[in-house]
Amino acid sequence: MRKLLKNFINKFINPLGLTALKSKDYIFVQKRYNNLATLYNKRCANGRQALSNSTSCIVFSKDRSIQLHALLSSYFELVTNPAPVTVLYHTSSTEHYQAYRDLADIFVDFQVHFQRQHPGKFKEDLLGILSRQKSDKIFFLVDDMLFVEKIDLDNFTCFDTDIFVPSLRLGQNLNFCYTLQQKQPLPNWLNNPQCPPKMMSWSWQDGKFDWAYPLSVDGHLFGRWEILAMTELLDFTAPNTYEIALQQFSDIFETRIGIAYKKSAVVNIPWNKVQKEHDNLSGSIHQDHLLAQWRAGKQIDYQKIYGLPNFSAHQEVSLELKDRKAFGVARKIHA
Repeated sequence: MRKLLKNFINKFINPLGLTALKSKDYIFVQKRYNNLATLYNKRCANGRQALSNSTSCIVFSKDRSIQLHALLSSYFELVTNPAPVTVLYHTSSTEHYQAYRDLADIFVDFQVHFQRQHPGKFKEDLLGILSRQKSDKIFFLVDDMLFVEKIDLDNFTCFDTDIFVPSLRLGQNLNFCYTLQQKQPLPNWLNNPQCPPKMMSWSWQDGKFDWAYPLSVDGHLFGRWEILAMTELLDFTAPNTYEIALQQFSDIFETRIGIAYKKSAVVNIPWNKVQKEHDNLSGSIHQDHLLAQWRAGKQIDYQKIYGLPNFSAHQEVSLELKDRKAFGVARKIHA
């Protein structure tokens, strides 16, 4: 970590010269440096923890009950040894809130806890969830994702998060970056003895676009104490600004090794946009239209998307709906 701090100074401060920095730029650089130093001190105080395989999942959701239903259904159908899930959700209307209560009833027999966000308290609520978890590791999901391949989560969560940043969303099938609308080269694969046959590894700092973005909340695995320490230091108000703020620590994580399944296990399907913090590229199916479909007893026909040969981590696919069964998720579809 001390080497990283030195690299940070050489990369961001010395080339510019402190006298050449504008006041707001200086404040940002100073705050980023202070955050890195604080994280380093906390790491020294904690020591290198022997991480177990215990893992939990946090899902961010807003006004997307029908999409969240598809995500959770695909998770429990396709994933062996699933980790407990906490859904931190926000709603803009009573109707959207009721739809999440429907979901809580549907998944009552599963390891899913629904927590409604307190108005303007996203950071406080997230810190509370992270602090209460008993697991050593954590991964995040967002509500417009789907699992599309069968996996055993124990095979994904067994890696040392001080060395690796495992990803559910990346795979050798991805050669296009949706968010930038550009082709992206695959990285050079590492000959890593810790990499199982069904997975591949690479250096985050040598990757491009999605392959160079370890601090994603779309299915990446982290040490819980480290994420908690970083989250305490950052300023943010919603999932999008949270992920953006996490990039202050990119110098640390880009030196770690990426590892993922050869075929991506999840895909992000941007049918719509529900937040105003960032002008993300997305489709135009309004969340209130989807809410009306949910209230009419419909669900996304998510199983038709299983095995999708996606070429991007984010990819728009056709939206198909069907009648929702009384019990909205299969117990397991593994053979």
